[in-house]
Amino acid sequence: MPRESEPWVMRGDVAAAIGDARYYLKTRKEMS
Repeated sequence: MPRESEPWVMRGDVAAAIGDARYYLKTRKEMS
């Protein structure tokens, strides 16, 4: 079970990181 849940957690972390990066780039673009 743990092995199956780990990939989902990793995918969630990656999705969150991508979302944060896109939001950061968006706000940075609007500022400049």
